[in-house]
Amino acid sequence: MNGDRVGHAEIDLAGMAVLMFDSGPGWAPTPAHMRVYVDDVQRTLRAATERGARVVTEPTELAFGDVVARFRDPQGHLWWVHQHVEDVDPTELGRRFQQEAAVKAMQYVGDTLEQEMSRGVAGA
Repeated sequence: MNGDRVGHAEIDLAGMAVLMFDSGPGWAPTPAHMRVYVDDVQRTLRAATERGARVVTEPTELAFGDVVARFRDPQGHLWWVHQHVEDVDPTELGRRFQQEAAVKAMQYVGDTLEQEMSRGVAGA
């Protein structure tokens, strides 16, 4: 920590190191986009919003067996949180993607991402 700027921080996620640091003086804004798998999307989203995050995509079950949600944290980082709920056979996956509900779910997650990215760098 250098004043109010983080110069180096690491966290361990399932045995993998993730390095994070704040932008330096004069750097262009570069918020991160993080995609992580969690045990419980609802609980993760609730914890994030309690800490000031804004929901971008409500939890949505997708045809390939994941529930996905997105939020933007107070620092401007966009988090994609996934919870794997089911292994889907490739044949079944093809059938599911033909169903109206699956098409609408994919459209919703795509639309919410497009809307968020159109808001600007930090989702202002």
